[in-house]
Amino acid sequence: MTFLEYLSVVRRRWIYLAVGLLAGAVGGFLTAPGWSDTPEEFVATHTLLVDVNTQSGANLNLQQSALLATTGPVPDLVDEQLTALGLPPPLKVESEADLDLRALTITATSPNKETAERAADLTATAINDELTSTEQSLYDNQLGTAREQVTQVERQLETLDEQIASLVPDDPARVTLNEQRSALNASLLQLRAQVQDLEGQGAPEPPLTTLEKAKAHPAEGWALPRSRPARSAILGGLGLVLGLFGALAADRLDTRVRGKEDAERAFDLPVIAEIPPLGGSSRSRELLVATKPASPFVEAFRALRTVVLFAASERTANGQDPIDVAHANGSTPHRAEVILVTSPSAGEGKTTTAAHLAAVLAEAGRRTLVISADFRRPRIHEYFGVPREPGLSDVLDSGTGRVRLSDLQMNTSYEGVHLLPSGGPVDNPAQLLAESAVLIAAARQLFDYIVIDTPPLLVANDATELAAGADAVIMVAKADRTSRDASRRATEVLRRVDAPLLGVVISSAHDTPTAYGYYRYRYYSETEPRPGRGKRGARGEAEPARVSASAQPPADEG
Repeated sequence: MTFLEYLSVVRRRWIYLAVGLLAGAVGGFLTAPGWSDTPEEFVATHTLLVDVNTQSGANLNLQQSALLATTGPVPDLVDEQLTALGLPPPLKVESEADLDLRALTITATSPNKETAERAADLTATAINDELTSTEQSLYDNQLGTAREQVTQVERQLETLDEQIASLVPDDPARVTLNEQRSALNASLLQLRAQVQDLEGQGAPEPPLTTLEKAKAHPAEGWALPRSRPARSAILGGLGLVLGLFGALAADRLDTRVRGKEDAERAFDLPVIAEIPPLGGSSRSRELLVATKPASPFVEAFRALRTVVLFAASERTANGQDPIDVAHANGSTPHRAEVILVTSPSAGEGKTTTAAHLAAVLAEAGRRTLVISADFRRPRIHEYFGVPREPGLSDVLDSGTGRVRLSDLQMNTSYEGVHLLPSGGPVDNPAQLLAESAVLIAAARQLFDYIVIDTPPLLVANDATELAAGADAVIMVAKADRTSRDASRRATEVLRRVDAPLLGVVISSAHDTPTAYGYYRYRYYSETEPRPGRGKRGARGEAEPARVSASAQPPADEG
């Protein structure tokens, strides 16, 4: 798709973008916590390294140690310590073990800066305490036992010393007591040495040492701002993008013909005219060539007339069914151009196109006959203000002999246009269409152009029956209504009978060029004649075809 096609999609599907933008902005406003842009979270990381010089560090399982940060007694202990300090618990605490570097990182996240720092540091300390708790308990037991034994031996020595002091020097019992005292003194020396060794050894060293204490900083990475205006703007922009994707998806899934490019791909035919929508003030079944001859709607049909006339002149130049198009010698043309107007389905503007094409052809000086061959839902007679009956069905119904073509008054209120209405209701139009070729051949001798309004192609077979006798077939498609599948099938139907397809007319086309709309408005709004113009129209040319109640058919019609 080109850039202009994308813009066209946005213009058609703007509601998707509006809903996305509104939903995002409102959602951002309602979910934002406040008007401030202050960071929502702080992160603090405490880094620990394994001390391989310690006995516990050499045999430490680092991955199991990392689990202690989030499981077991450590998290509860940290929360209790933070509560004692008057700080709230952190939002989360995470740990990560790096086996290559033999490092452990403790990360705490909290809206409170001090909480994040204290939580990370306290968790690191609690993990070390948990890892050394068993060794510390064993050390404390050994040291305590040795000290208790020293105290017991010292008390025994004191008792012996008192006994020895109470004996006379030559008492034989002194020898035995002195020997006991020497043995206890030797045991005391050994126990004191053991206590000294334990105290010299000291408490068990933790397996992890702090490389860097926690220092809080705002959380890194992208996060939605807390400010309501900022969050509304971001989510509104995101909603706008999603709305754009939704619009493109909806447009891709929509099978209706949108504009010129769509129609040309769907019908595999050139678009020969784009008719803008009717204005709001226009009445249904109104012939705007008569009531609003300077409107863009009518100008589009004049462009279609140019294509039709050019196609006829090309056929004349190529020696195909020559007609006197220019009336250069004032003679009566001996063979008219037959233009068949149809559409894939109902309600696509084929009757409006046939009526206005006939009117602009008459405006250019071509005597034009309109034949209403739609026996099921005839409407074209309403544009010219004539009754439906009698008409074509009455003339072709040769069995009744009720109406002859010469009996019909085919003149209309628009000068140069004659109308053969559909006539009375017909149960089986197919029986009459076979006889229409003779009537059309006779009418070719009386008019310059014959415009035939037929039923939709995919509704009835009437257009297919008449297409073989036409010089050009115009397909009408309504923008935003005709489906691509119906377009393709309609073209296939006509190509099976070798119908002379001229092209496609898009009705209610919203993508018609409007670059000169301002100048067109100024141009057509100049109603006052200027010097040198006389009473001619503002466009500097003769007035368009006039409405006449007394218009008569050609003298030899009938």
